[in-house]
Amino acid sequence: MKKELIEAGYRLVPLRDRQKRPLHDKWGDNAYTLDDLGKQVGLMIEPGMVDVDLDWPELRSLMTDGEYDTLAWGRQGTLTHLVYRADLPAPVTFRLPKVAGAPPLAGDHAYTVCELRTSATGEAYQAMMPDSIHPDGDELQWFNEVLPQEASVDAIVSTLGGLAALAVLIRFYPGEGSRDDFALALTGCMVRAGWPEQNIQNFMIRLCRAAGDSEVKMRSEKAHRTLKRLEGGKKVAGIPKAAALMGIPIEWMQEIAVWLGWKKRNPHGRGSAVYLSPEVADVSRQAWDALAEYRVDGDPGVYAFGEALARVDAGRMQLLDGSGLKHELNRCTTWLLRDGDKLKTASAPSSTVEDMLAARRRDVTVPELKQVSIVPTFTRDGRLLDENGFDEASGIFLDLRVAVDVPRDPTPREVRSALRQLWLPVAQFPFEEKSDKVHALAMILEPYMRDMFGPTPLYFINKPTPGTGATLFIETSLFPTLGNWPDVQTPPKSDDEMRKTLTACFIEGVRCIFFDNANVLNSPHFAMALTAEVYSARILGVSKMLRVPVKVQWVGSGNNTDLSGELYRRTIDIRMDAKMANPEDRDVSQFRIKNLKVWVREHHAEQVRAACTIIQYWVQRGMPLGQGSKASYEEWAAKMSGLFECINIRGFLETPKTRRPEDPEEEIARELFWWMDRAHRGKADPSGSRDGDGRPVERADWTKPVRAGDVVDLVKAQNIGIDFGFGDERKQMAAFLKRFNGRVFEFEAESGRRLALTLTMHATRRGTGWYVARSVVEA
Repeated sequence: MKKELIEAGYRLVPLRDRQKRPLHDKWGDNAYTLDDLGKQVGLMIEPGMVDVDLDWPELRSLMTDGEYDTLAWGRQGTLTHLVYRADLPAPVTFRLPKVAGAPPLAGDHAYTVCELRTSATGEAYQAMMPDSIHPDGDELQWFNEVLPQEASVDAIVSTLGGLAALAVLIRFYPGEGSRDDFALALTGCMVRAGWPEQNIQNFMIRLCRAAGDSEVKMRSEKAHRTLKRLEGGKKVAGIPKAAALMGIPIEWMQEIAVWLGWKKRNPHGRGSAVYLSPEVADVSRQAWDALAEYRVDGDPGVYAFGEALARVDAGRMQLLDGSGLKHELNRCTTWLLRDGDKLKTASAPSSTVEDMLAARRRDVTVPELKQVSIVPTFTRDGRLLDENGFDEASGIFLDLRVAVDVPRDPTPREVRSALRQLWLPVAQFPFEEKSDKVHALAMILEPYMRDMFGPTPLYFINKPTPGTGATLFIETSLFPTLGNWPDVQTPPKSDDEMRKTLTACFIEGVRCIFFDNANVLNSPHFAMALTAEVYSARILGVSKMLRVPVKVQWVGSGNNTDLSGELYRRTIDIRMDAKMANPEDRDVSQFRIKNLKVWVREHHAEQVRAACTIIQYWVQRGMPLGQGSKASYEEWAAKMSGLFECINIRGFLETPKTRRPEDPEEEIARELFWWMDRAHRGKADPSGSRDGDGRPVERADWTKPVRAGDVVDLVKAQNIGIDFGFGDERKQMAAFLKRFNGRVFEFEAESGRRLALTLTMHATRRGTGWYVARSVVEA
């Protein structure tokens, strides 16, 4: 082959024995003949030639098994060099950047996967060729003894870049259990880069086979599944997820994306770049990809919070408006604008910001944030998060203010000790009933478990006189999970003002909504928010709806507060009573802890550890559900009661029924049900209606469903206190009955049995009929 190369005009150089160094100093100026050469020979790589130096063994293996039609050689059975004829203007190196915390790579070419070498820049270069002896002692061998072939520079760079990327993916290919997620993330990258489905399948087939993954067909079909997810408006994982599953830094995955052509290289440094153009959709796609890879102290810099975008700063979630998003976009990437033949830096344009704020869910690439906590927190599946940072599986971000060591499997003794610690500052408050004390503990524990529930009720501390300590109790109880005293608000007077207040709270990302001195609470919008999993309201001054997950804690306090019936059933009623006219005059000497706020600050870590220990005990026993039940809060009631039953504390959800507020309309319905039941059994006279001549109208058959007009007759006959005014009596009665359709009222019968009366609606030939069904509650 030496002879053929020399005859074709290629220059060969004699090398030192078992070395890569030329034999002579001015070797680049000499023209050697075949007789001048020994066994140790190098090929001059001159302008117009490219030497492909394969460094990583994974790449050598890929190329050895691949197809090539140019001069090629290697050693130890693997290909190491290929030589092409191409006008490469400057050397190209496919090298992984050195990043703190990355997996360690050893060797002279540890981070360099492949090099495309040329002497076009003026520096003489030669490559040792067969039958030379490598310094390691291996004899180089020919893999293809042909003259270097012509190839386009773009083809060489793109082909070798793709193969270099494959080599890295093969080396760090995930183990069993996470390969399916990895395939989805990788195909997500290719789909977003605009690769055709067939190209994606071919790439995945080659990768899986090279990595020894037996599920080749299943992984290769992920392209179709990913496209369907995008079409269905669902998020598709990408570079950050793929990097995490391989255990490599995101910077390496970004470099791989450049090699594969998924992203353009940033000429101003590492990381992604957005190239501005008149196509807003294309610019936004690049920006979304940049946001997906954006990291602040190792965690995502921007999140999706419901249908809004948000960031986490100083332990608090902040929604991003246009200016906030532009601020983050200008920090997550380099914005480049073409100016003639040059690229100059620019700022994120307003058109792109507006487009991103109005994006469909499928275009949003950033992870979903559900909750921010400054203390260790339990996820829905019972995992204890106790390390700073974002947990993507739960959507919880931890910005810990205290470090605590929570026992992984607490003993009953540790639980009792934790209960004493947790109750110590609370024991000074004058709770009325045992249930009030248990509900106070529930209020303290809930923030650590908030991810485990959907809607949660309002904890309301009611007391007869000011100065009893409700506000102090709320402040000191919630300080450990908030890191400061909860923001106090006076409840708005109107329902419209309540909507504006709650919307502002969610925009600010508060973790606790606290209404103090709430002496009257009667807001339909507030009642709605208390049972909602997603809060939806129009943002003031903006034609946009706010839709965010409800993960706040609701608390309130007041003096003899009058709660509407709708609010009361959404409330955990906690009562305090100091049993004195001026509780604020109590002598501080009678309190075990004299300055409770100072004590809580000093014992922050102990309170957090105690709460987590109690919950961990329940989690380790399988998170058993309890017997507690509360309408609209079934999940919360079952899990919270399960916790208290597990630690042997009774009284949860056992609020005295005498506290329930009276509803005048409900009392009227109760009386009506009772008379309807008596009429059904023939123990009441339902007549009273007479015609124009004063003759009684024919009675209805009360053993069957009756019409609203018949019920009007019963109301008048028994003087039930319903005021029909001047409207149509039958229509008003029908509307009244519909409001109570399906309602159950319990009574005590003359025999002493507990009876339940249920109003039911029936369709009859004459129209809608009404009937009160009777059942025995208990003997």
